[in-house]
Amino acid sequence: MWGGTIRTQTDKGGRQLPETADLDLALAQPERRPAALRRVLATINRELPAAGTALFWPSFDGANRWRAEYAGEERERVGRWTQSRLQLPLEEIVADLNTGAPRPSGAEPVALDAGFEDGLWVLWGGAYTRPERLEPFRRALELFVEVERLERLHFHSPRAPLGEEATRALGSGDGEVMKDLLSLAREASGADFAYWGSVHDGVVDVEWQLGAGDSGFGFELPIGEGVGGRVFARDRVLEIPDYLNCRYRYPEVSDITDSERVRSVLAVPVHGEGAQTGAVLYAVRREVSGFSDAQKTLLRRLSRSVEPVRGPRPASSRRSAVSREDGVRRAKSGLRRILVGSERVQEVQSWLERATGGQAILTDHRDLPYLPRDADRLERLRESGGGAAPRVVPLSGNGGRLYLSPGREPDPWPDFVEDAATACEVVAGRAEQDYRRLNQRRSRWVRDVMDGREQQQLLREGNRLGLPVESGEVWAIARSGEEGSDGTRPEMLAEEIGLDSLGSPLISLDGGTGVFLLKGDPRTRPESVRDELLRAFDPGPLWLI
Repeated sequence: MWGGTIRTQTDKGGRQLPETADLDLALAQPERRPAALRRVLATINRELPAAGTALFWPSFDGANRWRAEYAGEERERVGRWTQSRLQLPLEEIVADLNTGAPRPSGAEPVALDAGFEDGLWVLWGGAYTRPERLEPFRRALELFVEVERLERLHFHSPRAPLGEEATRALGSGDGEVMKDLLSLAREASGADFAYWGSVHDGVVDVEWQLGAGDSGFGFELPIGEGVGGRVFARDRVLEIPDYLNCRYRYPEVSDITDSERVRSVLAVPVHGEGAQTGAVLYAVRREVSGFSDAQKTLLRRLSRSVEPVRGPRPASSRRSAVSREDGVRRAKSGLRRILVGSERVQEVQSWLERATGGQAILTDHRDLPYLPRDADRLERLRESGGGAAPRVVPLSGNGGRLYLSPGREPDPWPDFVEDAATACEVVAGRAEQDYRRLNQRRSRWVRDVMDGREQQQLLREGNRLGLPVESGEVWAIARSGEEGSDGTRPEMLAEEIGLDSLGSPLISLDGGTGVFLLKGDPRTRPESVRDELLRAFDPGPLWLI
């Protein structure tokens, strides 16, 4: 997991040094820091090389002014020297380097500018290495010292940032404790305001905020969508330099956040007690201004300290505060946008889930989900156990079905299901038309290459289609069965499988054949890709070469 971004040192072959990366991870877990710091200091000695390395940084324990760690030759002797100077001002420690400091292997000790006000980095030998070799280690040590300084400044204690009693009370839904948490998040990250989105029922539900101009600030976002939905689904921290120009903007939510002048965003996932429960903690600035590595680490530390948050929890009561008329108006506006020009099945499914408060999954004429990643979700929906069975709406246009889980809300208007079915048929039809049009262009390009057509024109068209035109690898498939007997859908599913597994779409040709054009080394073994492709096509022999 992410715990603050250190620009990690690499060796001459470009490989990341694991000891330096380990300090990055350990910053979010205080109990791991001492061992990780020792490994980094040892790495400095090995990579520069140096006879020894020492770091002095503020202690905050009241007994000493400094803490110190040394790695290198004559560890016991140099360690005694560092420990005997934990009460001295830095100026005296630096002066003593030239007079009283040990010299392992005869190496001269040198104090380096480490970039932090309180602390000292000392090298025995290796100090005159090229600056670019020193810089990654300097950044790592600077971040280590800065994180510990900010923790002491903002946190109740390094191990319980919010305080142990407040952390225990957080799960009870205590509003004052939530305000304390958001206040701490805002201070530690230097944000203008902070908010918390609880995860339940497939959505990130933002109902707690501190610092927003609108006291009623809040929204719901499907898991996997927008900034917070992606953060929770992928379990990764996400920093958005400028939300106003971000590709993760989400309809309706972006209107709300734009009204608050949201620009730079830092969003952190918070784990819950069970699957699909937890939260997302946001820190926001109203100007384009990046968060420092130390601030990112502190927000990550804060989120980890309150885990696991309790769940599942009931749906937000905030929905009832919004008039039903407004909800209907927004749903109909979204439907109009979809009918006018959408060709993405994901968009119509997300619209349905927002409108009903439940799940929505579209299947094709073989009752396979249009989006392969929905397969597990569809199976769980069908096997709802003791819960209410999903609604199944037949689609006359393409022979598919629309599955709707029992929602938390009644249908927004009387003909809602019929209108939703029409939208699904329109979007699915557009998606298939767009696929056929694009595949025709790709397949024509492949045939032109095989026929040896004019090369410059082929290069231009290949680049326009996003295909590797200069070098790469060709994987070919062939399958038996009557051509076209199952329509376009199998090829569309195979295209999605290729994009997910190989980073390349399947280009379907005549006679049940097709090719994947790979630019680099494949990420997946051929037999694994073939197994995936068998799920897309009708049963029958399938070759992948």
